[in-house]
Amino acid sequence: MKYTAAMFGLTLMLSLTCAFAQEQDAEGCKDSPLIQRMPGSAIHSCEHKEFDSVQMPVGKNADGDPVTKDIEGEKWYWDMGNREGLSDVQVYRNFLNALRVEGHTDNQGSAAANQALSEKRAQAVVAWLTSHGVAAARLTAKGFGQTKPVADNAAEEGRAKNRRVELAKQ
Repeated sequence: MKYTAAMFGLTLMLSLTCAFAQEQDAEGCKDSPLIQRMPGSAIHSCEHKEFDSVQMPVGKNADGDPVTKDIEGEKWYWDMGNREGLSDVQVYRNFLNALRVEGHTDNQGSAAANQALSEKRAQAVVAWLTSHGVAAARLTAKGFGQTKPVADNAAEEGRAKNRRVELAKQ
């Protein structure tokens, strides 16, 4: 079963399967810097890209067909095997409960407008997560405006990387 959380600038993907014995992590794979894995889990494979595009489901159209959107940003992927006895729901809740939602902008416009925009971005992601079953009390939306750039704002490529929403550890 695959679980995916994608938030504009940061994309985290986690594939979960059941493992029946304690395994070793795949060579070169390390834990997420944001989310602690369940005890007894092993990383089967992993991938990290500084900037990539991922097609993510964002809802359904009037006919009930899936609607997707290309989301660009940093991409992390882990394929994890879990110890026997863990349910998919337990692992998924561990993943969701560890996160805080942070909105960011580039430096175009006023600092006050960017602060408001970053807060709206974070709130929109929280709204999406809660509409998909995450308890609102478990999420915090925080806007940082243009105060935490991850790239140079002098060029459009850098500004695009700074316009993001990240999932951060609470």
